[in-house]
Amino acid sequence: MPQHPPCPSSPDPEHGAGQFSVEFVSLLTGAQLSLFRYICGLVGDPNEANNILQETNLVLWRKADDFELDTSFDAWSRSVALWQVRAWLRDRGRDRHVFSSELVSQLARHPLASADMEPNRRALRSCVRELADSDRSLLRHRYCLNETIRDMAEQLEKTPSAIKSGLFRIRKALRHCIERRRAEGRS
Repeated sequence: MPQHPPCPSSPDPEHGAGQFSVEFVSLLTGAQLSLFRYICGLVGDPNEANNILQETNLVLWRKADDFELDTSFDAWSRSVALWQVRAWLRDRGRDRHVFSSELVSQLARHPLASADMEPNRRALRSCVRELADSDRSLLRHRYCLNETIRDMAEQLEKTPSAIKSGLFRIRKALRHCIERRRAEGRS
């Protein structure tokens, strides 16, 4: 396999080249989950959010010299991510399933605080563990594997209405379980 010469703009993170310091790399890697959640909240599709995150990372890496280490990396990286989301929206402007740029701007002004959601996430994980295996399987097929109601109905030999009712019942049970756990002060 031929060896490719290193890219001239590739920094040496150990010795730092401009802003490409160990600190910058640490900030960038530490921000990945937060950036993913932010982007996902703006576009509503985890797969697209992951693609946009990769583009955002490339831009952040290229613009590392523009970042001032004594400022907020989160604010800077989110502003870059927002521009990447807007570019993605522009490129997919005719797709009915994509949020409008106005909605994305509104979501960007009022993002969900991921720290505020952590107790709910912990409670949800605990509540899902309490579900029957068949209910967990329905959730996995619908939300992890992104299967359609129709596909699930065919696989399970049930009607689409039965699948919808089952998912509704499970979501309702999870909501009540989360509310109960939060009221009890445990998650």
